Amino acid sequence: MKKAYKYDTRIDNLFNEYVNTKDATFISDWDVNYDLIDYDINLIKKFSSNVANDNNIFKYFFWTDDFKIKKLFCSYVETFYNEIIQKENFTISSNGTSSLFLSLIALRKKINNVCVISPNYFTTINVLFDLNFNVYNEEIIYHNTYKLSKSFRKEIIMNDIELILVTNPLFGTGYEIFNLFDNETIDLINNKNITILCDNMYGGMNWNKKNDVFDISSFQNIKKFKKYIFLDSPSKRLFLNGAKFCTLISNNTELICNIESLSINYIGSMSALQISSYQEIYNPKNHNAIINNISKNISTAKTNYRLICNFFNKTKLSVLFCESGYFCLLSLPKNNLSDNDISILLLNNYNILTIPHSRYLLNDTEYYYFRVNLLIDISKTIYDLSILLKK
Repeated sequence: MKKAYKYDTRIDNLFNEYVNTKDATFISDWDVNYDLIDYDINLIKKFSSNVANDNNIFKYFFWTDDFKIKKLFCSYVETFYNEIIQKENFTISSNGTSSLFLSLIALRKKINNVCVISPNYFTTINVLFDLNFNVYNEEIIYHNTYKLSKSFRKEIIMNDIELILVTNPLFGTGYEIFNLFDNETIDLINNKNITILCDNMYGGMNWNKKNDVFDISSFQNIKKFKKYIFLDSPSKRLFLNGAKFCTLISNNTELICNIESLSINYIGSMSALQISSYQEIYNPKNHNAIINNISKNISTAKTNYRLICNFFNKTKLSVLFCESGYFCLLSLPKNNLSDNDISILLLNNYNILTIPHSRYLLNDTEYYYFRVNLLIDISKTIYDLSILLKK
């Protein structure tokens, strides 16, 4: 664990080069190829139909009100997962970024020292610095393997850590974050009354577990901690970026209340389309169809990952272990070049656009890490990367 300092997360120079590069492949793309994924067009049409056919489009939807909508989620998780979540322990938001932002503002009143398990989303890191937290960083990828440092527990105590921020899976990797926390670490975190904030927006897509609309497996893991905040989004799992929403769950009812109050000042109303998306995704009638969609997309990502692993086995291009979601992490030896130099070189010389994972607080001296989207044209990705190996 080490002290982290504000740094530049912008990648404007890289994208300016990309705009001027012909036929480059953006293999770190955050969007999926909709010709490859499975989705229920009738369900999506119903979102917009609901908006057009009732009066919701004329209404404001604030996080603080409409208990009927909240009860829909509570009833859903009890029916399908036998999990009791009180309406006072969760709220609905427009997206994960706003949920994270408001959570950190609410926590800032009582918390000063934060540990970020990295790689982590760059927006999270920026917000922590903007709010003047004391930020510490625990990088858990070292020489292409995942692990907490041996001194992690000791440094939690030494640095008086009050909040630990994680993404599940680990950002851009497909590695399930809860693999890292053994019972001794969990006990220490609980004994020190440390809050765990888990950004699970890309979660709920484990390749080897039963697929669910609500990520019950990760939620059961986060409940092992005495104080937690859990951000989850089934609409993200369905790649509905234009109609996404986030459910924010915490066992701290006062915190939920504060977050909802802050939402009025900083975020405002959700859209009618987001509310419609929420209502249809948590409609029991759509349960099986949605699980079927998620399962098929997970199967595609898993197959593409295996293709990449097989193709680049025993080459200088390392493919890290992946078990969840639709991103995996690759690495190349740096050969004394900077991450920025390598990203520009890959773009200009090989027509490959990658986002350096140093943007997400992963700073390895020997390897250049970058994510690969497993739900884009994988044959094109493999072809472009294979040319890199030949030169």
